[in-house]
Amino acid sequence: MYDGWIKNICRAGIKALNKRKYDRYINDIRARGKNLPDFTLLTSDCMGGLIYHTLGRQFLSPTINLSIKDSDFLKLISDLPYYFSQEFLFKEWTNYPVGSIGEESRKVEVRFEHYKTEEDAVAKWNDRKMRLTNDIYVIMADLDLSNEELESFKQLNKRLNVKRKIMFTWNKNRADGKEIFFVNSYGRQRVKSYSKLRKDGFRDYEIFFDYIKWMKMEDDFMLDKGNLVDSTL
Repeated sequence: MYDGWIKNICRAGIKALNKRKYDRYINDIRARGKNLPDFTLLTSDCMGGLIYHTLGRQFLSPTINLSIKDSDFLKLISDLPYYFSQEFLFKEWTNYPVGSIGEESRKVEVRFEHYKTEEDAVAKWNDRKMRLTNDIYVIMADLDLSNEELESFKQLNKRLNVKRKIMFTWNKNRADGKEIFFVNSYGRQRVKSYSKLRKDGFRDYEIFFDYIKWMKMEDDFMLDKGNLVDSTL
């Protein structure tokens, strides 16, 4: 019983310490990001919404609270006018709405993981797609992209007026240290885990990616903390 009491005290102390650390992190991020102009952050998972929330900014992107397979996400951001003109078709779903836009080979599936109804998902998508700014940033992962799709990412600037883009990959051979980065701790099945909540209250991307520096067009935005990032590239 005594040991259990001691353990509970230690856990509470660690939790409080982690909270103070994360609160300081939030204050620092918001202070450094205060002068950033309005921006659109297009992401293939929840990371975009988390960053907007951390910064206390309005959601200026339709890719909020949802996830899209990497190859579908590339299709979407390569031709936004086409996809923004399409209506969603929903299939039967259980936990959250799952819809698609586009026809045949251009079809893109969107999993609205944080929405309870199709109507709400579509309303938010339509509202936020009208909020795109002139400063567009793209963040995505390489889980199962083909070589052709990887090249499409590299050539994305020809099809989208993107200010900056970045990809996190599990494949060291694909990293170029400029726009594509290898993350040491991730295998193929975990590469999209960088947005999940850690025990210390942080998320992995907050440990290895200084997105404020990245959006400010600085070069030293990848951090070598916890051996997550390969610093030899």
